[in-house]
Amino acid sequence: MMKKTFSMVLVFAILAVMAVGVVPACAQAEENVFQFEAENTYVNEIVGGNFSSNPTGRNCVVKDDRDMGASNGYYVGSLCNNGATVEFELYTTEDIEGATLIVSLSSNTVDFVLDSSATADQYYVIAVNGEPLDYGTIPVSAYGEFTEFAIEGITLKADVEYNSIMFYTANSYSPTSGIFAAAPAIDYIQIVTDSDAEVTMELYEGNY
Repeated sequence: MMKKTFSMVLVFAILAVMAVGVVPACAQAEENVFQFEAENTYVNEIVGGNFSSNPTGRNCVVKDDRDMGASNGYYVGSLCNNGATVEFELYTTEDIEGATLIVSLSSNTVDFVLDSSATADQYYVIAVNGEPLDYGTIPVSAYGEFTEFAIEGITLKADVEYNSIMFYTANSYSPTSGIFAAAPAIDYIQIVTDSDAEVTMELYEGNY
């Protein structure tokens, strides 16, 4: 009787171990994704650049009639002029650390390889609250499909006027006539975080 009882206990123990084995040792926190469109930023002060013109303000908001896959049918482009800036003004209900910034980029001019090194010919700044990010390089293709690139380790603060996610053309790279700097076309950004904070953006309507 004792042997039978011991065998049953052993079977139950094995089954318990097997059951525990299918449960993650540490449950993964759910990620929240907040997406913000470039065409809803403040564009009035942009002085851009394209092959034959220097579009400004709302003229830099481009309808996606080349089927590049812009999420809302529009993007901000023609930024090939030193100093051209696009800024997302974000708010968060609580401090966020270790978030991931997703940027959806292409080009509506020529191919570029954007570089976060200040010594590179195609130096392009992506900054959070004034701090340039070391993203390495980002290739963008002329009228290619918008592609997401991830930059990790982002911090957002709740007790500031707003959190700035800035794209800044910081070079004078001229690969061909009429192009005076390397810059992407910007579709959207995403903030990906496991925080319970709510992230919102200052919306500027009437750009398109």
